[in-house]
Formats: sequence, C-alpha cells, structure tokens
Amino acid sequence: MTARMWNQKLVFAISMFIPCGVAGLAWLLNNNQVDKITWRNAMASVLTSGLVGVAVGAVLIEKMSMPITLGIAVAAGLGGSTTVDLIAQLVIKRLRKMGGQNNGKDS
Repeated sequence: MTARMWNQKLVFAISMFIPCGVAGLAWLLNNNQVDKITWRNAMASVLTSGLVGVAVGAVLIEKMSMPITLGIAVAAGLGGSTTVDLIAQLVIKRLRKMGGQNNGKDS
C-alpha cells in the first residue's frame, strides 16, 4: 500500500470520531436523565463512543466499504457508551450497597 492510501484511511478512521461521539451524546440525552447530566458525563460519553468508533473503523476499513464501516462504527460507538454506563452503574450500586452494610454493622 502506498503512503497516500494509508493517509486516506487514517483520515477516514479519525473522521469517524465525530458521528460516533455525537451518537454517544445523543444516547446520553435520550437516557431520560437530563437533569443528572454533567459536563464530565457528557465528555466521557463523547470520548468513549468516539474512540470506540475510531477503533472499529480502523479495523474494518480494509474489509468493508466506507458507508458500511461508518454504520458499524456508529453502532459500536453507541454500544461502547452503553457498556461503559452499565459498568459505572453496577460499580456505583455495589459501592452504595457495601457502604450501607458497613454503616449498619458499625451502629
């Protein structure tokens, strides 16, 4: 492969960050918890979804056409945001549960 082809594919993979990041932010806004959204949550959702989309796009760019790759990358970005949110909620619930048990034993 020539350097020009690598540059085009790199630019395409990086340009997938924007639609995937916007998809992650849209998922966060559609989560019906608009009053609990902070700048930190929004940036984390955009970065997570965007980076997952870039990674998937970089892997699939060789094997599939660009529109199909973009669609899969956006779907992966949404999935990445959902997975990170699910893990965060599970950890927070577990920490709250452990905190509640310790407070009950100390009293």
